[in-house]
Amino acid sequence: MKKRPLCAICVLFLMLQWMRVLFFGTEDTRPSALEKAVLTEPQVRLAGTVYKIEEKDKVTAFFLKENVISVNGQTVEESGILVYVSNTKTENSKEKSVLSLSRAARQIRLGNRLEISGEAQRFEPARNPGSFDQRAYYQRQGIHALVWADEVRILSDDTDEIRQYLSEVRKSWADLIVRHLGEYYGGTMNAILLGEKSGLDDETKKMYQKNGISHLLAISGLHMSFIGMGVYSLFRRSGCGFLSAGLTGSVILLSYCLMTGSGISSLRALIMFLVRIGAEVTGRDYDLPTSLSLSAAILCAWQPLCLTDAGFLLSYGAILGLFLLTPVFEEMSGCAGSRKHTGRIFGALSSSLAVNVFLLGPLLYFYYEVPPYSVLL
Repeated sequence: MKKRPLCAICVLFLMLQWMRVLFFGTEDTRPSALEKAVLTEPQVRLAGTVYKIEEKDKVTAFFLKENVISVNGQTVEESGILVYVSNTKTENSKEKSVLSLSRAARQIRLGNRLEISGEAQRFEPARNPGSFDQRAYYQRQGIHALVWADEVRILSDDTDEIRQYLSEVRKSWADLIVRHLGEYYGGTMNAILLGEKSGLDDETKKMYQKNGISHLLAISGLHMSFIGMGVYSLFRRSGCGFLSAGLTGSVILLSYCLMTGSGISSLRALIMFLVRIGAEVTGRDYDLPTSLSLSAAILCAWQPLCLTDAGFLLSYGAILGLFLLTPVFEEMSGCAGSRKHTGRIFGALSSSLAVNVFLLGPLLYFYYEVPPYSVLL
C-alpha cells in the first residue's frame, strides 16, 4: 500500500475539527453581540466595507466586513453583516426614498466603505427537518444578522479594483448570454458557466434538483479542470516551461473562481489544481487522496463549519466515491462472465454508480429523498 503521510495528517486534523464542531462548537455558532442586541433594539447604524454584491429580483444584497455597529447605546463589532437594499416600493416607504436608495445601491462598488442605518433582524433556523436552515447557512459565512437599509451613504470610494473588474466582466458576459439565448436558456447557461442563479427558471431548477443532477448547475471540478488544465496544456504545447504554464493557468483559474463566487466546490477544485501543478513543476507524482485531504484541511482550518455544509460533504464525497468505489464496480463488471455487452454497460455506469452509492447517506440526511434514476442521467 502506498504511504501517504500528508494525507494521514490532514485526515487526523479533519477528525479533530469534526469533534470540535460536534461537541464544542465554534465562535460562529454562538450568538454574536449584535444578535443579542437586536432582541431589544432592532434599529442600528453601522459602518462596513463591501466585499460582495448580489443583485436579486426585489433587493440588492451587500455583504459587509470589518463592521462597527451602534445599537442600543453601545458599540459592537461584527466580522460580517448582510444588508438588503430594496429595489421596489413598499407600503411603508415613500417612493422618493426607495428611488434614492436604489440609486445609491447602483453607485456602490466592491471595497467601498458604507454607512448604513436600518432595522436589523436575526436569521431564522430551520422550522422543520429538511427545510432550509438560514441561520446555519449564514453562520458558515461568518454572518449573524441581516439589516434592511433605510439610509445608505458612501463614506469612502476606495475600490477593490480586481474584484470589481471581475464582477463587471461577469455581468457583461451574463447580459451577452441572455441577449443571444433568451431569458430561459440564457438563465440556465449563466448558472452553469458563471454561477449566476438569479435568472434561473424556478421550474428548471426544481427539475434538476428532483432528478438528482443539480450539481450540473454548480461551478465545480469540471469547470476548473477544463479551464485550468486546458490553459496549462495549451501553454505547455506552445513551448512554455512547467512553471510559467502553471502560473498562467493558476492565475486564470483563480480569477474565474473569484468571478463566480468562490463556492466550496470551486475552492476545492482550485486547491487540487494548484497541488497538481505543484507536482508537475517539482517533478513529483500527483496523488489524488493527498490533494483531496489537503484541500479539505485548508478549507476547514479557515471555516470549521464547512464540515456541516451539504455542499462540502457532497463535493468531497463525490470525489471519494470515484476514487474508492469506481475500481470496485469496474472489477465487478470485468468479472461478469462472457456477457461483454452487459460488462460494457456496467463499466460505463460504474463511475456514476460509485458517486451515488457513496453519497446515499448525505443525500438522505440533508434532503430526505434519493432519485435512483440519477445514476442513468
